[in-house]
Amino acid sequence: MKRYDIPVLSKESIPEILKYFNIETSTYGLNEKPIYNPYYYTFFDFKLKNPPLGLICVFFKARKNPFKIKYPHDDDEYTLDDLLKYEIAIEEAFVFWDANKQPTQTNVNITFVKLDIFASDNKEKAINEYLIKNKIIKEPKPTKLGCYNATPTTGLVVPLPSINYTTHEKDNEIKNWLLQAQKKYNHKTSMKKIDFLTFWSDKPFTYIFTPKIDFLKIEEFSLMRVYRDTRELIKECTIRGESIQKAPGKYYCTPSIDMNKIGYDIGGVELVFSEPVSELEPPQQQQIEAIYFDDGIRFFPESSQTYNIEDLKKLSNGAKKIYLFSFTTKKRIKEIKLPDAIDPYQAIRDWKRENNLYTFPPLVQEDDYEEQSENRDAYIEITSPAYKKISILFPIKIVKHTFETTDCCYFVVCKNDTLQIKLAKQYRDAYVNWLNQCYIKPGISYSAGEIRDKFGRSSRDIYNEEGGKCRYRYVINTFIDEWYVNGRECSGSNNTFYNFYDTTPPPKKPQELM
Repeated sequence: MKRYDIPVLSKESIPEILKYFNIETSTYGLNEKPIYNPYYYTFFDFKLKNPPLGLICVFFKARKNPFKIKYPHDDDEYTLDDLLKYEIAIEEAFVFWDANKQPTQTNVNITFVKLDIFASDNKEKAINEYLIKNKIIKEPKPTKLGCYNATPTTGLVVPLPSINYTTHEKDNEIKNWLLQAQKKYNHKTSMKKIDFLTFWSDKPFTYIFTPKIDFLKIEEFSLMRVYRDTRELIKECTIRGESIQKAPGKYYCTPSIDMNKIGYDIGGVELVFSEPVSELEPPQQQQIEAIYFDDGIRFFPESSQTYNIEDLKKLSNGAKKIYLFSFTTKKRIKEIKLPDAIDPYQAIRDWKRENNLYTFPPLVQEDDYEEQSENRDAYIEITSPAYKKISILFPIKIVKHTFETTDCCYFVVCKNDTLQIKLAKQYRDAYVNWLNQCYIKPGISYSAGEIRDKFGRSSRDIYNEEGGKCRYRYVINTFIDEWYVNGRECSGSNNTFYNFYDTTPPPKKPQELM
């Protein structure tokens, strides 16, 4: 015979527990003194003799035996011990006790398990992975959030009561926060305008900030006049307000006070709050999302009753360890570097559409597009016959966009550098071709005749490597003509210049490279 001693918080739990053993019964008759069921019947009928304190009922699962022995049944004739002697006729005995009349088990270890997971991770899977990793179970069990296991062989599928469990009473962080939080502060200062830091509480609160005058700096004979003159001003400068909710269990205010209307020295401000507050943000209370018992049988009746840690111990029913699971979720951070595009803005928008990240939800929040530019130089360096460096500066556009979805934070970057570099190379090649065709190059000596042969016997516009328009001026005289390149007279056989000059301008820089 196997015996189960099962404390319950409610008689309504008894039929629910027996269902796990394929036994259908009801609560009929359980309002009277402790009773039990007759042999091979599932209803409760007969009263026990001298029942022990706290006993509610006993259900005997009958056993067929070759001797055809049955356990007896009659009102007030047999004690529990009398009936348990009929082991040959009883396969299993379910002994139900009132949990509130039984001593609480003290050898039960309750473990708060806080699992850090990503928002996209499966919580049910995380619970099973923890139980398997810590050798509590051997293989995954059916698991639902907001549930517990009624027996060690069943999954976490029985709904917890509708009330919320939190780790508040066992959370040392919250205890420490409450120890240093206060309802009243005296802020000493001589400043008349104060912007306070943020005050936090785990409950909604109101506040009153009252100015304090430094009476030690006032002559005694004028104290009464000060009281009279400042009474209304103090009332006028007093500020009142109420907290703002940031999240469940997190309320704050960031007030300021202006006491410039008070014409006396200020000794500070008295701060009074309706709830304890601190300049530290209170730790977030953890919601218990599943409970696992390593042994025993129990059932939590659905009710408005608030269950606490002691209730868990009362219903441990043989469990040595109880695991309370809560989660801290964080969002994955994804850095996306898109291929280069002519228009990085449009490329980012197209990518968001293609990945269904353009609308709410899954989009939760998005920041503005941020554009940065960095200059590159596709310079031309000439070393002979004279050194000259020609810069070809062009910008690279970098567009960054940050947005949040329900489970991720995205940092998307798109640049146009590959296309810009390609365009700059094409422009550089065209520029080099222009330099090569120039009539005059720096560092080379030209005779006056060579220059005239190149530019002709009439004045005209010419261009340097910067695209600047210069003037080739030719002056016809009676005996000897004169000609000038950008204001410099050409004569003899050794005319050397520091610039490139040609009759055509250098290629125009593309607008994209400006």
